Amino acid sequence: MSANHDSPVTLAVRWTDAGVPSFPIGLAWNETHIVKRPLTQHGFRDASTKPQQVRRMFREAEPKLANGEVLAVGLWPGPANILVLDVDVKNGATGDRALADLEAQYGELPKTVRVTTASGGTHIWLAKAKGVHVGNTTLARGIDVRSDDGFVVAPGTESPWGSWLFDGPSALDIPRAHVRAVRWVLDVLADRSNSNGECDAEPRPRSTSTDYQRSYATCSTNSPWLGNAPTGSTTSSALGSSTESTTR
Repeated sequence: MSANHDSPVTLAVRWTDAGVPSFPIGLAWNETHIVKRPLTQHGFRDASTKPQQVRRMFREAEPKLANGEVLAVGLWPGPANILVLDVDVKNGATGDRALADLEAQYGELPKTVRVTTASGGTHIWLAKAKGVHVGNTTLARGIDVRSDDGFVVAPGTESPWGSWLFDGPSALDIPRAHVRAVRWVLDVLADRSNSNGECDAEPRPRSTSTDYQRSYATCSTNSPWLGNAPTGSTTSSALGSSTESTTR
């Protein structure tokens, strides 16, 4: 795993140059886990890919840090056509086992950008089709999904309580890094979404309907982070809840 010793604002600008909106957050320890607090008025929705705007946000954020907080970088993956699986293993969570069960049923995830989190979990970056809205939801027990309605801590972030490190080469050092599309992930999310946009605690058996399969038959996007992916339709759809949140 590779560490990154950039200052928070330098790291944020590197991510904006890569096409992923960034913004300032504060990190603090609350006895059991790391708390992430957005330091802008509208949270992750203030995230930007404009370096000058990002630098300004970070200048304005420093005086807002509470006692014990450290400045860090948040990323808003949705506008970059990315969804992030947060596989949680802390405090008895078994997201890794849940992921293994899903892969046994639907197929192994491809090689893509993976990040080991400060709590020992994993962030798995996957591509999503442009026009597909992915809200805050869960893929399975112990696996949260963040994309359009949430944020993640930027890979390369270091804190007194742990770091977010690339599990392999840094995506920032790889042109058009391989963030891969996985159709079954969107299929499972679609299967589990009910009419209110909420999700069941566990995946239901695969639907026999092919409507949503046609909608999500592609994860080809304009994201600079997309590697080789299938091509096809990009029907606009919504998955998951619109409740805003962050990953661990």
